[in-house]
Amino acid sequence: MNKRFIALAAGAATLAAAPVALSHPSVYEVTPQKYTGGALSNDSLRYLVTQHGYPAVFTESNSVTTGGVLNYARLPSGWRTANPTRSGWLTQGSTNLQVHATCQNVAALQSTTNILAWQGSDPFYNYIPFQPTSVGLDDEDERDDWIRVVKDTTGVDLATLATEAQLTAACQGLGGTFTASDTYRTRPEGVASAVVADKTAPLNARIAELQAEVAGKVSDLARKTADHMAAVLRMDAFTVKFASDDLSRAAVARDGIRVVVSGPRGETARVDVRVTEGAAKRLGLPRNVGFAIGTPGTDGTVALTVRPGKGALRAIRASDGPAPLVAEVRAARKPGTDRATLAG
Repeated sequence: MNKRFIALAAGAATLAAAPVALSHPSVYEVTPQKYTGGALSNDSLRYLVTQHGYPAVFTESNSVTTGGVLNYARLPSGWRTANPTRSGWLTQGSTNLQVHATCQNVAALQSTTNILAWQGSDPFYNYIPFQPTSVGLDDEDERDDWIRVVKDTTGVDLATLATEAQLTAACQGLGGTFTASDTYRTRPEGVASAVVADKTAPLNARIAELQAEVAGKVSDLARKTADHMAAVLRMDAFTVKFASDDLSRAAVARDGIRVVVSGPRGETARVDVRVTEGAAKRLGLPRNVGFAIGTPGTDGTVALTVRPGKGALRAIRASDGPAPLVAEVRAARKPGTDRATLAG
């Protein structure tokens, strides 16, 4: 069974204990006192059981004494090793606490063999539940197993029964007495919710931190984007930058000259690439290498490739030595320039 119960020890007058993680259930009993005038008297017996460190409390209410939740405090590991027969564990460790409804006085449902058949190697219950649902005390994985055992041994399919009246009639049909579980003072779903809340609280806190961090970054990005777009809209001049990594003659002849133009979006600009006048005379190159036309987009930029004309390309291939280049934007607004060098 995939179960973990944790016991909460109780004193006669004060109920207090720190939860201790155990892999098997330990059940502790206490009889509270009540005062209705005159002498104190005993109140109903209570059972204290905790799951994953959270206590679940039950009040004895059905008077069933034929078998209940096993108390592993009565079954120390050394004794279990020396006495590996599980049927002996049921006898030695059984309490009178039932956390499920049962159908009493039906031999098949009180058979030790059948009780062990729906549980794993370490049984936690000395009875077979007679209800179609789990109760949230780590019995979810065994629900289908006890339903199968009940159906195989009695013919009753618990999965088809939804109400207490239907369960009562089915049990009576077997000659038995339908008996509700002992009364929950704290519901197991509350225990399970506390477990989930405790285990997920650090994760949820971290998620909240990350969400806040992401929200801050998104807000910052939106602000920067808005600032950038506003700056683009305010542009009244163009700039140009050489973007080619390689300005060797072979690369220029093969790939052209890449430039990036920045300026008012939607306004067309022409970029001319020229050789300086002195270099053109010295190397026998034409002044004009080539041009390209483009329009900055919504981000205020456009990438262009200037390809030399045929005459300029022949002259570039035939020349030798570095040649200073100038890129210039021609547009209705203030132009911009950049400089680079045509390499050998």
